[in-house]
Amino acid sequence: MGKRGGSPVIVATSVAIVVGMALAVLWQWSETRSTVDADPTIAAPADPRIALATPVLSLRRTPGLLARQLNLDDFAAELGAVVDDIDASSCLSVSVDGQTVVAHNASAPVVPASTMKLIVAAVALDVLGPGYQFTTSVNGVVGAEGVVEGDLTLL
Repeated sequence: MGKRGGSPVIVATSVAIVVGMALAVLWQWSETRSTVDADPTIAAPADPRIALATPVLSLRRTPGLLARQLNLDDFAAELGAVVDDIDASSCLSVSVDGQTVVAHNASAPVVPASTMKLIVAAVALDVLGPGYQFTTSVNGVVGAEGVVEGDLTLL
């Protein structure tokens, strides 16, 4: 029997060529099976100079105006119950963005509360004197762990 053999370099080169050819055939076969477009088309972007605008005299602008007026009418109707509870010597005027919604004795002259506070403070200073100190106390029931039970009363 003869010795069969070859140079290891020739064997390694032959194996590398066979494996390379097999990979090339496999690569070509996978390229034919691919469904992805190599050069996809991209749509051109919209022209940025064209702006969407609603004309001034458009019916699309009226719903906001109509809804606002309807909302003001409903708001005025709801305020009717409040107006009915107001004393005849009091006044009430409710406006939204400068538009009067409800007015009850709006032009009646009344003394503002802030002015009355100034008068009360001046009289208290005159009667009680500048050295007087008011005492404020808080009364209530404190339960276990310092939790307040019920209502607090500020005196």
